[in-house]
Amino acid sequence: MNAVPDRTLPARRSVRRVVTAPPLAVQRLPQVPRTKLVEAAARVIARRGHRGLLWSHVAREAGTRSLVVQRRFEDIDQLVYECHVGSAALVEASLLRAETAAGPARDRLGAFLVTALRLKRERGSLLPLRGVPALPTTSAKRLREREQMIRVRLERLLRKGERDGSLATPDREAAIELVLATLHHHSGARDTHDPALVRLVLVALAPR
Repeated sequence: MNAVPDRTLPARRSVRRVVTAPPLAVQRLPQVPRTKLVEAAARVIARRGHRGLLWSHVAREAGTRSLVVQRRFEDIDQLVYECHVGSAALVEASLLRAETAAGPARDRLGAFLVTALRLKRERGSLLPLRGVPALPTTSAKRLREREQMIRVRLERLLRKGERDGSLATPDREAAIELVLATLHHHSGARDTHDPALVRLVLVALAPR
């Protein structure tokens, strides 16, 4: 009796197709302007302080993903540095307008203080070297240079006030420290106290 050949087909192996995500280097991330991320970080600092500056918080504020923020900056120190460079530039621009505007220097100093106090609420730490955590040496040096320029412009404005008789600053260095300390220490979340604070500074610098 002849044997009947076994025609049973071999069992088919199940093949699972594994789909892997592309490496991070080739993932297409949303393009967010660097300035938008810096401004978002400044607002986070204003609300949470420097210790609360996390990639996730900046991303949420900017409406993007944490990875997008991390890819644009070397580290959190660079982001802090750029926030303070931006703040210093705004202060310098405001001082330049006050320095070149018409009218008594006292009025121009008052207008500058109003603008600077608003910036402080919007951006947290306003002056480059005050309340800033330790930064790399090169960054700290550049911030010192920016603050020195702020002091130079402020001194020019005070000198103009001495010449036009609207300000009296026999100790000009102390007057500069008064203005800068006012901007640094003021932490009001609203502008209701700004006019009174500005008046106090102007009274302190008024001719006797």
